[in-house]
Amino acid sequence: MARSLKWRSISLRSAKKTQDVFYFGEEVDNYQGGQLINHSGAWLAGQNGARAGLIMPGQPKVGMRYYQEIAPGVAMDRAEILSLDDRLLTPAGTFSKCLKTQEGTALNPWKGNSRSMLLESG
Repeated sequence: MARSLKWRSISLRSAKKTQDVFYFGEEVDNYQGGQLINHSGAWLAGQNGARAGLIMPGQPKVGMRYYQEIAPGVAMDRAEILSLDDRLLTPAGTFSKCLKTQEGTALNPWKGNSRSMLLESG
């Protein structure tokens, strides 16, 4: 079965002295049958009411909730921190002290999934 590209995304992110990592937008290319069909899901802070979201808080705390993407009608992803000491097993090795979040979207309320993210120190 032949595989073809269906979706490509480029995320625009930045960090501040607070160690918070902000999310400023996403360029999206959607494909069908190997052909580019649209850019649905793309957004950029400062355009059409979109604002920067928080992708990784610099001082995370269990129970903290925040918006990762703030683009009304396009992307309204949010997260809640579930754990700061999760273990993650990958082909590259086992990692401890990982940040675990429950993620969902306000466009489809809390129909989210859990995922573990590595929390880098420093």
